[in-house]
Amino acid sequence: EVMRVTRGRGVDVVIDTVGGDLAKVAVQCAAWSARIVVVGFAGSKDGATSAPLGTHTVLTKNLSVLGIYWGSYLERRPKVIQESFEELSQMVANGRLQMPHVSEVFPMEQAAHALARLARGGVLGKIVLQAPPMDLVAGSGYRFKL
Repeated sequence: EVMRVTRGRGVDVVIDTVGGDLAKVAVQCAAWSARIVVVGFAGSKDGATSAPLGTHTVLTKNLSVLGIYWGSYLERRPKVIQESFEELSQMVANGRLQMPHVSEVFPMEQAAHALARLARGGVLGKIVLQAPPMDLVAGSGYRFKL
């Protein structure tokens, strides 16, 4: 469908949040000299690895591949996380970014119920799981609350 809509050209940027077998499809939909940004692997079978992108396709399409694992910033650059949250908060406050509509909030203990609610359908907006407050501690000793 992507290739049809782009008249065979493909897309300039692929943001892969799923990984797994869909990563291969995403690379096939990339235009020549596109960028592939890998930010997740929710679709992988073991939850930790993604399907190989295929170096032949990366080479022949002149693709750039960038991996971004947000979790490693907590240990390596915790200040980036805090600055990012502060910037996002400012963007919301001044109207440059709108928060999604939250239809229901469940405590973490009711996660199974929340997922069942999603599976039944009819949810308008987002369902949020509320975690108990926790301090995040990075190796640098830098502390902040999410």
